[in-house]
Amino acid sequence: AQVSMPLLLAGQRGVREEAAWRAVDAADAELRVALWQRLGVLRGAIRQRAFAEARVALADQQIAELQEILTLVRSRAGAGVSSTYDQARIETELATMTAERAQRELDRMQAESTLVSQLAIPGLAQAAVSRGDLAQWDDASTDEAMVVEALSRRPDLALARRNEQAAE
Repeated sequence: AQVSMPLLLAGQRGVREEAAWRAVDAADAELRVALWQRLGVLRGAIRQRAFAEARVALADQQIAELQEILTLVRSRAGAGVSSTYDQARIETELATMTAERAQRELDRMQAESTLVSQLAIPGLAQAAVSRGDLAQWDDASTDEAMVVEALSRRPDLALARRNEQAAE
């Protein structure tokens, strides 16, 4: 029975060790890229959910205002001051806004289901987010600031640099 083992030439062990550490660094950068991309997807889903909720709230406010106007127009029509045309016009606008509110509610539900699926937390059925909650998810308040933040945190560039170093 013979056992054979290659003998490393002078300096070969250090080079192999350095290559292994570079591979570890590259794998770490790949993980950071994956997490960065995942965070971007989650931030997008959170924004969609928050703004969908705001659109529903705005529709509710507009419907309440139209109902107040309709009450006023009806009372004026009863007193003979306003025509039935004004009442019909407000009723039509109210019906249109009610239908639009239903569409906004569907959009909100879709945004919420997208967010819940992206979070992938077992048993989570709802993820309520409002526009005010966005501040804790974003350091940047404007699109321009978000671009600057994204470019300053480019793990994909770090990955490319580390892969280049590992290949050397």
